[in-house]
Amino acid sequence: MPQVATTHVILTSALVFAALIFMLGTSVYAGYIMDLRLEMQLRNTAYYIANLAQQLYLVVNSSDFPAGPQELTKLLNIPADIEGHLYFINADIPDVTYPAGIKNLTVTAALINRPLLMSSATVPIGDNVDWDPILNSIDMSRRAMVLKIAILKEPSRLLFSFKV
Repeated sequence: MPQVATTHVILTSALVFAALIFMLGTSVYAGYIMDLRLEMQLRNTAYYIANLAQQLYLVVNSSDFPAGPQELTKLLNIPADIEGHLYFINADIPDVTYPAGIKNLTVTAALINRPLLMSSATVPIGDNVDWDPILNSIDMSRRAMVLKIAILKEPSRLLFSFKV
């Protein structure tokens, strides 16, 4: 009889241990899946803004667009938060060009409370474009319900910026 009791004690403790390991594993896996979903939505937001800026550049640089200093704004259709997390957007156009004459616009979206969880999108854009260094970043926690990309067309360059 003592063998049966000892076997039950050993197997019961092994079952409890296996249940704890299973709960820990599913918790880690669920967190990983959540991070993937957040990163995918950040990537979609960054791609949307980068592609929209590229399309606006093509419209403004076309021959049909009137010459002279003008401002064009486009409303951005982006969420105020991503699954309850506030985020920020940063746009950058480095001075280095590869190949010569073409600059790359990089838009980065990252969570405010988890800055390591971010995603970015890069699109080619012309050499006459600058992004206003003062208005190149927007914190979604402080923005109004409408965020815009503004383009100021001057004779020799285009100046992009975020507007609230």
